[in-house]
Amino acid sequence: EHQHQSQFPQMPTRLVDYFCVIGTEGKLERDNQGRHQALDTLEDLSQVAFIPTVVDQYPPNMPSSPLQSHVASFAFPDSLTPSLREKPPQFYTFVLTSETGGRVYGASLLIWEYIESPTVLEWIKNSKYDGKMPSWLPEPGRSKGDDKPADDDAVPEILFMPKTLCVLSHYPFHNAWRTFLQQLYRISLSSAPLPIERYIANFTA
Repeated sequence: EHQHQSQFPQMPTRLVDYFCVIGTEGKLERDNQGRHQALDTLEDLSQVAFIPTVVDQYPPNMPSSPLQSHVASFAFPDSLTPSLREKPPQFYTFVLTSETGGRVYGASLLIWEYIESPTVLEWIKNSKYDGKMPSWLPEPGRSKGDDKPADDDAVPEILFMPKTLCVLSHYPFHNAWRTFLQQLYRISLSSAPLPIERYIANFTA
């Protein structure tokens, strides 16, 4: 009986491996050859793709089970692009394979955060994009009040950037993760009596 049980990988005692927030630091996405997408072929800012990255996590990396570097690309498999309108939160799941061959289950709540378009335009400027600029982007040094304004439909005053709240665990308790992430999102929108970090720390302990 002991030999039979040892054939199965030992599961971690932690219910949750990591809680992380995945968004963007404002760097333009590149292809496998390191080239930026051709911005002049796009119709508006909502088609500009940015590199997804882990912007926050708890706990810090554990040597026995480090946070996998490609988790951000699994959270945003279809690129991270802004939206011209706000969208409702969306829950989805994915599966990672650890270095030892075990499965790590990801549960994510995709949310959309308000951002002013000049911030996104500044990201593009700072990404060292060397391709042709689209006609709908304002020229450097110009603003919407100048003689040649940006296209209001392609470059609205505000945008909504996607961000995911993500739970990583060796246990596929997706309903529990969905409930936690939805509650955490509601708490973040309200004046909770405790800082949100306290809820996360208790949940991942």
